[in-house]
Amino acid sequence: MKKYRTRLFIALFICFASLSLPLFLVWQHYSTTTTMVHNEPANASVVDQKIVDETIERIAQLKQSPATVSTGTVQIYTNIAFKYLFEYPSNVALQTTAEMDPDVFTSKSIELFVPGHALLIGVDILESPKTLADFAVEVRNWQVDDINPNIPSDRLISDLKKTIIGGRDAFSFDLSVLFHSPNHGYTLGDNNVYTYVITEGVGDYKYIFRYLNGDEQAKKIFDSISFTN
Repeated sequence: MKKYRTRLFIALFICFASLSLPLFLVWQHYSTTTTMVHNEPANASVVDQKIVDETIERIAQLKQSPATVSTGTVQIYTNIAFKYLFEYPSNVALQTTAEMDPDVFTSKSIELFVPGHALLIGVDILESPKTLADFAVEVRNWQVDDINPNIPSDRLISDLKKTIIGGRDAFSFDLSVLFHSPNHGYTLGDNNVYTYVITEGVGDYKYIFRYLNGDEQAKKIFDSISFTN
């Protein structure tokens, strides 16, 4: 009887041990998993806080820096024959107005405009042996002496004054309605006021630039004009 009890005890112990080990392993697995899941939000919050701190710092930097606004791709026009260039935005169209010189990069006459709007910039190149000052006076006199009856009597023709364009000496005057040239006839002004700037160029050539008065985009293009000779 005593031996039977001993064997029964041993059998029960073995059964208990065989059941306890799997239960222990299951408990250990879930305990570890729970710990890992519990730790993930803590790590994530550290990362999130870092992003927040960096964002706040970037916003502070932007507030201290001047804002920049994109105006589109800037293009560069270079007239290889008459050695001048300027910058203009991609929304502005450029064309030659000289029928005998269709190549816009060698043309004596070009225009820049936004389709559907007034002319922004115009360039006319004329050959003259006169000095710059005498030629500028002559160009203005073409307007003063014009007796075309269709031109309004109150058309604006301002006095001639000295100025600078692209680092070169020049003369300028303001003009409204129409520009008259003995060689090229009339250039429409769309009832706007244009500033005409006259300077010397290659050889005996004189350059007549005009830009739409009071237009920020036209003035920016005009201010970018420079010469390569």
